[in-house]
Amino acid sequence: MKKINGVLLSAILFLSIMPTFSQNVLKVNAEGGEDYTTISAAIAAAEDGDIIQVYGVITGDGIPVQGILIDKNITIQGQGTDDTYIQGSLIEADESINQRVFTIAKGVTVTLRDMTIRHGFLNGNIKSEAGAAIKNMGNLVLRNCSVKRNMVLRSDCLSEGGIYNAGNAMLAVDETDPAQDVVSGF
Repeated sequence: MKKINGVLLSAILFLSIMPTFSQNVLKVNAEGGEDYTTISAAIAAAEDGDIIQVYGVITGDGIPVQGILIDKNITIQGQGTDDTYIQGSLIEADESINQRVFTIAKGVTVTLRDMTIRHGFLNGNIKSEAGAAIKNMGNLVLRNCSVKRNMVLRSDCLSEGGIYNAGNAMLAVDETDPAQDVVSGF
């Protein structure tokens, strides 16, 4: 009996000193009323394992060419492909911008879910400018997403160019419609 009590006491002490990990949920709405108005700001505040919930339409977030840089192990979750749009520009094939939507950094695992990713546009006359919607250099999971109307300009012609999986990047797709909008390898 003493041995069982000692083991039980040891287990309780071990569990009480273990660090606790909690997922933070950060909310983004460009129109306000939530924690952040841009996904980039929410990513800057996020920690590995956090969830960023996005509402409505987010346009032109991030920096030119790169778009929204995701450099943490996070999930970005929309409210459905008909309700959440993450887009490089207000209109399709907008040559006044040179902006992809997302860049996934090397060494991170990212899940994008329940959203439409559209209107990325790149002047892609050089190899590194593929993937107008997403340039993935890490590990990316797309769940219930629509990737459409993303364009790369090459030699004065427009071509579809939604997702570029660079180098040893990993891409998993589940219930996602790439709408023939994928570029892989070169």
